[in-house]
Amino acid sequence: MQNALVQGIIAAKEETEATGVQGNIGFSAVPDHFGPVVPDFWERIFQLGGRVFVESLDYVGYKFYTEVFEETIDLKDILASIEYVLRCFRGKNLKDCPHTRIGSYTDS
Repeated sequence: MQNALVQGIIAAKEETEATGVQGNIGFSAVPDHFGPVVPDFWERIFQLGGRVFVESLDYVGYKFYTEVFEETIDLKDILASIEYVLRCFRGKNLKDCPHTRIGSYTDS
C-alpha cells in the first residue's frame, strides 16, 4: 500500500510538471497520536521515496474525524486539541523519521 502511495505521488508530480497543469500534489492521513494504525507508516513511505518523494509533495493533510478515532472533544477544547495534534505531527512524524531525516526537508 505504501509503495502505491509513494509511486502515485511521484508520478502525479511528474505528470503535472510535464503537462504544465496547475495543481497541488499530496495526500491526507488520520492523526496517530493515540498510537499508529500502521506501525512505521511515516518512516516506510519516506524510505521508499526518499528525497524525490518529499520534493514531489505539495502538502500532507490531516483529516480530523471526531468521535471516530478519539473521544468527543468539548467545544472549548477544540482549538487546543488541533494545535496539539498538529504539533505532534510536525514534531514526531515529520521531524523524527530517523531513516530519512525528513525534518531537514520540512523546516520552514
